[in-house]
Amino acid sequence: MSKRVLILAAAMAATALVSAAMPAFSADSGSVVATVAVTLPPAPCITLSTGAVDFGTQSFSDPAAASTPIVDASPAVHVTSCSTAVEKLSLSASDATTISGAWHISSTPPNNTCSLGPNVYEALYGPPGIKNFFYGNPTPVANQGTLAVGGATDLIFSLRMPCRGSAGAGETATMTFTTLAVLA
Repeated sequence: MSKRVLILAAAMAATALVSAAMPAFSADSGSVVATVAVTLPPAPCITLSTGAVDFGTQSFSDPAAASTPIVDASPAVHVTSCSTAVEKLSLSASDATTISGAWHISSTPPNNTCSLGPNVYEALYGPPGIKNFFYGNPTPVANQGTLAVGGATDLIFSLRMPCRGSAGAGETATMTFTTLAVLA
């Protein structure tokens, strides 16, 4: 019987060796995480070199003069595009306010602001050497054109003072020039 046990044990060992060498009937898996970065869509973006300009100390317009002088603000405003797309620039100007009253913006370009009565001033803008008039009422708006990606332009804001007898003698007048960028 011991021989029989030995043969049986040898047969079982051989079966076990053959079974271990055969492929397993189980499965295994792994996973990979994937990501994708999505760019932001182009958006309007400009930077201005300054947030304030100054016209200095000026006199009211003389009604007897042929024309009212144009006064430039200082410094020029350097407008730079920080957008990834071409932009259109629009500009607007507000009425001026003083402690004692307001000056309204002229809706027509006069030679002398006195021809429009008291409390009316003319607002202008443009790159150096060019004077463009703000058209429209109540908020005069003007198109400055397009600004290329990474492009820049200088703007100078100008005005013609209102006529003698207007509000604000001895005071400081404040107005706002706004630069708006939209995608072209």
